[in-house]
Amino acid sequence: WGLGEQLLERALVGADLAELFEWSRASGRLPLGTPGRIAFQSLARDVEALVAESAELRRGQPLPAIEIDAEIAGTRLLGRIDELWWRGQVRTRFSRLSPANELACWIRHLLLNWAAPDIHPRESHLVGQPGESQPTAIHLCFRRVDDAEDHLAELVRIYWLGQIQPLPFFPRTSRR
Repeated sequence: WGLGEQLLERALVGADLAELFEWSRASGRLPLGTPGRIAFQSLARDVEALVAESAELRRGQPLPAIEIDAEIAGTRLLGRIDELWWRGQVRTRFSRLSPANELACWIRHLLLNWAAPDIHPRESHLVGQPGESQPTAIHLCFRRVDDAEDHLAELVRIYWLGQIQPLPFFPRTSRR
């Protein structure tokens, strides 16, 4: 997974995967000989599928990151929203998409809709590996949210509640 994530990062900025074989082999993360070449080819196929799925979303130059330093529901939020493109926020991950990945993207999406200047798009895209017997890449899209501040305030309230008592939250079964 770690090597796949590194290959994906390099491929998203235009590196040629065929040229990264020697780098991968020298890193010591691949088995020696033919097993290493086969493992790399498998990783490269997965990376190519993810890059292809996100290519249209990442077309053109990236937009500047949005710095956040604001208060919501009595809590100061500090952070940065990056991976912004003209189609929206685009997060491409080598990992399989899970409810935890989706929740993290949803929270970033709410922040984008709450804090972004008017010129920024208000969509968020999450591209990742499929589960068993699914297509070669999965693309989830979150559309504009007009009441993002209300959703964020509720999440902040739940966060603070979770600091004083256990919350009955089960990501897989809680997903709608």
